[in-house]
Amino acid sequence: MAWRWLLAAAVLGGLAPWLLRSVPVRIRVAGSTAFLPLVLRMVAAYRREHPGVEIDVTGGGSGFALAQLQRGVVDVGVSDLPRAAPRLVTRPWARTPVLMVVARRLGVTAIRRSAIRSLRGSSRPVWPGTRRPVIFVERPYGSGTQALVERWAGPLNPRLRPVILGANGLVAQVVAATAGATGFLDASDLRADLVPLRLDGVTPTLANVAAGRYPLVLTARILTRARPGGEVRRLVRALTSTRAVAAAGRPLGYLPP
Repeated sequence: MAWRWLLAAAVLGGLAPWLLRSVPVRIRVAGSTAFLPLVLRMVAAYRREHPGVEIDVTGGGSGFALAQLQRGVVDVGVSDLPRAAPRLVTRPWARTPVLMVVARRLGVTAIRRSAIRSLRGSSRPVWPGTRRPVIFVERPYGSGTQALVERWAGPLNPRLRPVILGANGLVAQVVAATAGATGFLDASDLRADLVPLRLDGVTPTLANVAAGRYPLVLTARILTRARPGGEVRRLVRALTSTRAVAAAGRPLGYLPP
């Protein structure tokens, strides 16, 4: 009987390296919904080249990603918040114009920064040249888009009751369906029934972003804990390739940093 146990041990010993190699590696990624389309596109390309790696991607927002990363729940975070993240390694990644959008039927195509600040500071804002009240669709606290908008356009009057939504796609949907509504979203979520307003006379094109002319540009960073190893390091290296970001991002409305 002893020889049977020895044979079984030898077979299992020979299989052990194969079994270890066959166990898939799982990497968890979370972060900014503004940059989620770019993350998904680049991760899909990485999966095709590395079929043994499983990558779970969720949005949740920049604040969510920072918290989950610091707790060890996710391996890679994407943040477009301007503040630094303690104990995390930060790498420049991508940028995109932030569009102020309205429903096409509203008839508004351009606005000045001074007018936006006036509307946001008013207790009863009305679109210039119309009697249509302005309904603001905002992002929640912890959103990099919201932080950028408030720095540039000012905070809302505390008497106003904005619609607060957690994702760019929802902002686009509600603005398109609500008379007088306006919100800010990234270029990849622009719909045919929405108009991106010219801000101070500048159209939100990638050429104007690259030239530094367009005033509202959101910049994202890739974050990890300490110095990641193995597959996480390889994934981060692939995500932060300037050439890869340019190839995957331009069709969606993103540029390298």
